Amino acid sequence: MDVAEEVKQSISQVLINLSEQLDNDTKLADLGAESMDILEIIYALEEKFDIDISITFHKTDQSSMSAFATVGDICQVVRVLVDKKYAK
Repeated sequence: MDVAEEVKQSISQVLINLSEQLDNDTKLADLGAESMDILEIIYALEEKFDIDISITFHKTDQSSMSAFATVGDICQVVRVLVDKKYAK
């Protein structure tokens, strides 16, 4: 299973109007993603990989979203959780 490709596919499905190629350095903010979009991406990834991604969003606290600033950040978090799941 290629986690990065699956993550990119999930992001593309949520942010429907993507016309550019997603790479690890692509910032979600540059794609126009807002907090609700990121939450939808997280829910899609949790369902796809059967994992629990815990993150709290506060409108006044952008640091809570920093773990999901780029496509690469999301790939890394998902990869760690998937590896942890299968290591059990």
